[in-house]
Amino acid sequence: YWAEDRVGKERIKGAYSYKTLLEKSGLVVLGTDFPVEKVNPMYTFYAAVARKDLDNYPEGGYRIDEGLTREETLKGMTIWAAYSNFEEDEKGSIEIGKFADLTGYLGSKRPNDTVGITVVRNGNQKTLEVILKKLEVYEIKDIGIEVTEVGPDALKQYNTKGGVSIKRVLRPDISRYALQGNIITKLDDIAVNSVNDVRKIISTRDVSQPIKMTFINKKAETFSYIFR
Repeated sequence: YWAEDRVGKERIKGAYSYKTLLEKSGLVVLGTDFPVEKVNPMYTFYAAVARKDLDNYPEGGYRIDEGLTREETLKGMTIWAAYSNFEEDEKGSIEIGKFADLTGYLGSKRPNDTVGITVVRNGNQKTLEVILKKLEVYEIKDIGIEVTEVGPDALKQYNTKGGVSIKRVLRPDISRYALQGNIITKLDDIAVNSVNDVRKIISTRDVSQPIKMTFINKKAETFSYIFR
């Protein structure tokens, strides 16, 4: 690779020093340079542990002494990554009160299949039967946000009877409002209870006109913004 040619023999000694960084700071955050690199998280996991590319190069791993353990890598891609984004109280680990926005590698399993998940708590083991459901994501293109359905537990937590959750904010100019995770209850003062309700409202409105959105945050506070 070209890194040593670019930075020189001395400076390269400090490059890609993930284990050293972890020992110094207590955590290390992992991710990709997507779209420069492939976004598949399994490739990131492999590279952090094996220190090789997908062609198994270099033999023995690049500076393998700086490789991370599997546990360290998993934390670097989950709870430590959430911490770096000031969101460790909302995501990054499977805990009560956090978003259950999970991705599982379940082989040939498909939506509506039932899988068994074993949970251990306080030394007690319990197997839960989980029915897989496909999560519908709808993008409100002229606003630049993605929304998903909200489960009954989340509705109870937010103290509301209906709405859709903001999964992702795509427009940089509105990302400062910290809308991700909030629940939209109304669009143009029309109540929404599902992604399908949002789709119907958006499909019939004049996109040249501003749209009013009413939200509920985690503190059960209601507020509205007008987006153009």
